[in-house]
Amino acid sequence: MGDITSLDTQPMSELVCPECATPASQREVPPPWPVRRRRLVQCAALLIALGYVVWRNIEAWPVLPTPVVSSSIPYTADFPLHRHTRLDIERYASGELSDGRFISDLLNTDLFSNYELGVTFLPPSGVATEFQRYGWPTTIVLYRYDAKYDDAYAKTNASARPSSFRNGWWGWDYISKRIDASGRRESFVFYSRGLAGGPLMLLAAWGAGRLLRRIVFLLRVASRDGLRKRDRLARRAPVLCVVACAIGVTIASLRPQIDPGYAYPSLVNPVWSNTGVTAADVAQLAKEPTGEAVLAQAILDATPGEASTPDTCLAFGWRSEIGTTHTDGAGGWPGPLVHRNVGEQQSFEALGRPEVSLTFRRASVSAIVHWSGPRERTAYYTLSSHSTASLALGLCAVWIATGLGVWLVGWTVRRRTARRLARGWCVQCGYDLKGLTGAAEATTRA
Repeated sequence: MGDITSLDTQPMSELVCPECATPASQREVPPPWPVRRRRLVQCAALLIALGYVVWRNIEAWPVLPTPVVSSSIPYTADFPLHRHTRLDIERYASGELSDGRFISDLLNTDLFSNYELGVTFLPPSGVATEFQRYGWPTTIVLYRYDAKYDDAYAKTNASARPSSFRNGWWGWDYISKRIDASGRRESFVFYSRGLAGGPLMLLAAWGAGRLLRRIVFLLRVASRDGLRKRDRLARRAPVLCVVACAIGVTIASLRPQIDPGYAYPSLVNPVWSNTGVTAADVAQLAKEPTGEAVLAQAILDATPGEASTPDTCLAFGWRSEIGTTHTDGAGGWPGPLVHRNVGEQQSFEALGRPEVSLTFRRASVSAIVHWSGPRERTAYYTLSSHSTASLALGLCAVWIATGLGVWLVGWTVRRRTARRLARGWCVQCGYDLKGLTGAAEATTRA
């Protein structure tokens, strides 16, 4: 009769643990306070982590260095994205060709509106840069190719000098450079923080699946205890969403994003012809149906002596007589989180409210604040997707790890309680109640 179940027949007041006065009939131990308030504990841990992140980022906030002042902006030679010979430009001017490609190659909304466009015709030999990016939603691997070509558009006869750059880890990124089989200088960059994008998408998919499952059950589209295929699919919605997201992220990450980059002529300081067209004029012409023809005719008028030969193609540059001031800085934790770039023309005075716009890219999100007028000012505030994703994943890890820790405490308490019950011990303090049970039985028989 030493089994603990015999205690159920005795009054609770007679059968209590002599160590902690816990009734021997008690079968459960109230879980600790953190277990009962798991969400509150998770929120507290998350707030502490957020406070630490904010403090570290305030410490590392970008401090702009000494401004870079220039008295004027000279022409800098560039090739458009596509090859344009003089014959092609004549076709644009006559209206025979109008595809929007020509004017989009010269459109640059990042310039101050009073920058002037200069053009010339040069042989296509020059230096070109190309990019290939892998990874989604954030870039994980980047390949950059730099080389000098006989023809920067056809990419013929590539040549490049080896880099003296030391291969290895630079902060959070691994960078290596080499000359590839085609003669180009290949730069390989592995962004370790870019690995955070995929897990974040999976966590978002899990949350979306749980929300979808709850909506389906609330609308009674499916039953929680049903055996139909639709009911089983509803219960498995989170897992199915995660699997679908994992497949999508994998396919998008393995598919390269190819960026043709940019190219510029070997002749850095050619003889320029000023078209009289400003950056603001190009932006306005891009909105008009005949804007491409007008821009092409302005280029032809500025270069009347240029021969129409297939051996030369259009090169362009921007200049300004107005001096500028630029400041550039980056900061943040655990890596460069915010990049701040401010440029303004000399004698700038704010007139009215600025224009604010957002630009979304795979590697960053930028807020652009522009003041227009006789003198202009532009400020770029760029948020790094890599650093943001790594911070967000770290905070999610804090939330999940805290929840798992609290659950583990509750599981340990339940496991200990079950083991004590099986051995006939007090569930509260572990005192052996078998002797107490025998004494109670003897008293009852007497």
